Amino acid sequence: KLVTQLANAATGRLEAQSVALHPCSVCFNAPSFESPLLVYAERVQTSAVYLRDATMVTPYPILLFGGPIQVQHSQGVAVVGGWLRLRCNAQVAVMWRELRGRLEALLAQKIASPELDLWEAGEKLLGTVLHLLDTEHANHAH
Repeated sequence: KLVTQLANAATGRLEAQSVALHPCSVCFNAPSFESPLLVYAERVQTSAVYLRDATMVTPYPILLFGGPIQVQHSQGVAVVGGWLRLRCNAQVAVMWRELRGRLEALLAQKIASPELDLWEAGEKLLGTVLHLLDTEHANHAH
């Protein structure tokens, strides 16, 4: 069993709810997870509440591809999507928000011009994103 925080549709408040991974989920038999964060495509209720198509995710992809980032400078917190609070130096959180904005702008260019070569248009940006994703574990191992 897992406990997740889900928004109550009536109140908009986050509430803890017990859930289980659906047996068809890729991570169903995983003995443990490196991160306490899971993303999932579907939540279903049968005999229990199940998460389907779930996978573990670490903070960096959430910062890059999750909801909008709000920086709470005095608390040293980055809030992603209005609910996920990640402890983070305020200056670092602002840099993540800037990086995210640049990545979104590059992707918007690609949508507007499908022929655009993403690597050519954003080589330094994409290289930085790939480096961050590749080295996330090493950056937090100590």
